[in-house]
Order: sequence, then structure tokens, then C-alpha cells
Amino acid sequence: MAGEEYGKIAREWYDYVNKGELDRAFALLHRDVEVLDVSQGQLMRGAEATRPWMQDWHTAFPDSSVEIQDLIETGDRLVVEFIARGTHSGPLAGPGGQIPPTGKRIELRGCDVFHFKDGKIYRRHMYYDGATMLRQLGLLSQERAA
Repeated sequence: MAGEEYGKIAREWYDYVNKGELDRAFALLHRDVEVLDVSQGQLMRGAEATRPWMQDWHTAFPDSSVEIQDLIETGDRLVVEFIARGTHSGPLAGPGGQIPPTGKRIELRGCDVFHFKDGKIYRRHMYYDGATMLRQLGLLSQERAA
């Protein structure tokens, strides 16, 4: 499969996620997918293991959207630079428990690194600054983040 096809799959992934069509997004995942949220130190293995994480995100930020800024393809790998936006209007799962809605908007830059196998997303490693998100939500002061 050519790199162009991988770009198409990634664009479909974000399109489905932006529309909240998670079942369609999950159909693009390899059954043995590995998803690593680097900021949270959370590794999920298997398509169904990633579902609660995605559902929690959409509960916390129901209007969330991801805008692709750049796409770099090489072999069976793809790097996507993005901006994620949304309003924190639902509970957000955190390491210390649920964070109640703040009503604040986030705008978060990040990168996803995708690896593909059998025409599906086999690995997705997500890189973003979780401290920036917490500052935007008013949960972390600038001084504490330094």
C-alpha cells in the first residue's frame, strides 16, 4: 500500500472522530492496534481497549475537533501535526479522578505518529503537552508548570 493511501486513512480517521462516528473510526484500526498517549503515559493494546479513552474524550469535549496542519509520509509510517480544539463541558478522566467541566476552551497542538499494517492503523503514538491543556482549563498555574 502506498503512502498516499495511508494519508487517506488518517484523514478518514480524523474526519470520523470529528463527527463523533467512533464506530467508523474504530473500523480503521487493526485488531492488534497499539495506542500510546505519551503525555499520560498510557498504553492501550487492541481496538476495544482504546474505545473507553476515546469515549471519555468525547464526553469531556463533545464539540472537539482536530484540524490537520501537516502530514509527512514515509514507508508504512505517517506523522500528522494537528491542532485539537474543544470546550470542556463534560467530566474529564484524570489521574486523581474525574475533573468537573470548566466550560473553558482548549486549543492544543500535537503530533500523531501512525504505523500501518494490512491497510489499517497498527500503531498510533500521540504527542501533546498535557500541561498546556491543564493551564488552558485553569487547573494548572503558569508557575506550577515551570
